[in-house]
Amino acid sequence: MAESSASQEKSEQLAEQVATQIRQQGGSLDPAYKALEAGIAQFQQSGLPLESLIPAGERGLGFAARHAKDGKSFWEIYGKVVRNKLCTKNSKLHTLAQSGTQLSAASLVGFVMGALALPAAAIGIAAAIAGIIASLGIDAFCEYTKPANVA
Repeated sequence: MAESSASQEKSEQLAEQVATQIRQQGGSLDPAYKALEAGIAQFQQSGLPLESLIPAGERGLGFAARHAKDGKSFWEIYGKVVRNKLCTKNSKLHTLAQSGTQLSAASLVGFVMGALALPAAAIGIAAAIAGIIASLGIDAFCEYTKPANVA
C-alpha cells in the first residue's frame, strides 16, 4: 500500500509541475507531451497495449492509439476520448466546473483516473492530463479540445 501511496504522491507532483510549466510557457502543451511520453513508457512496461486505454465505444481510436509515436500524437488521439468523457453536460467534471470548484492538478489526478476508468499503470498519463486540465481550466480545456480546435 505504501508503494501505491508513493506513486499517487509522485503523480500529483508531476501533475502540478506540468500545469505550472504549461502556464509558464503561455499555454504551450509541450510539457504535457513530454510527461505523456514518460507515462506511455511506464504504461507499456506494464505489458498492457495502449489501445486498452480507449473505451469500447470510441470507434477507430484504439487502432490509432497503436500508432502513437510520441506524446503529441498520443494526445491528438486520446484528447478526443478525454473530451468525450469529461466535457459532456452531465459529466462530473462539467458539474464541478459549473459549481465554481477550484481544482488543483494534484486533486484532478484521481478524478481523471476514475472518470476515464484507467488502470493503475496509467497514472503517469492521468497526471499529464490533469496538468493540462488544471493549467487551462475546465471550461477552457473543454473549449480548447472541441473538434474544430484540435489539429
